[in-house]
Amino acid sequence: MPFTKKAYKKAKNQYPELSDTIEKAIKQQTSLEKENCKSLDRASEPTAVIMKAIFSEISTDSVHKKILERFGYFLGRYVYLCDALDDLQDDFKKKSYNVLLLQKEITELSQIEIDFCKNIAKETINFTLGELANIYVLLPIEKYKPILDNIIYLGLKNTFELIIKGENKKEKLK
Repeated sequence: MPFTKKAYKKAKNQYPELSDTIEKAIKQQTSLEKENCKSLDRASEPTAVIMKAIFSEISTDSVHKKILERFGYFLGRYVYLCDALDDLQDDFKKKSYNVLLLQKEITELSQIEIDFCKNIAKETINFTLGELANIYVLLPIEKYKPILDNIIYLGLKNTFELIIKGENKKEKLK
């Protein structure tokens, strides 16, 4: 996008290592999609790595930095998997890459197939949210703690449940 070039260049100059990490992760994501990667872990890895890199910039304290990196990693994984689930039907119609659709041979997207994909997503996302919560408690948060607690413990889970119910389609948010 032409209007973002200046902001991108400024951010790249200010955070060259972060920019390199993001560019490599995007290339890795493209490569995984081209090879029709079936692994949920591998497919979500680039987004998780991007978020890990972004969150590592929040603190200079080495202990907090490690915790924030892990937190960002699981948040990125959550975002990727929720997006894959939210896009499931559209990706099937457009024949676009979606790691959940590759979990078994799907020729018709019936309710049984949708439920199959939802169950796979539930297992992985529930694990991811559990790990995210385990890491979150290690963060020394003082300011805005009640708000952040609400987001981590209720908001993320609620958003996922809305996606499962089909009530969080991006079109509704526009």
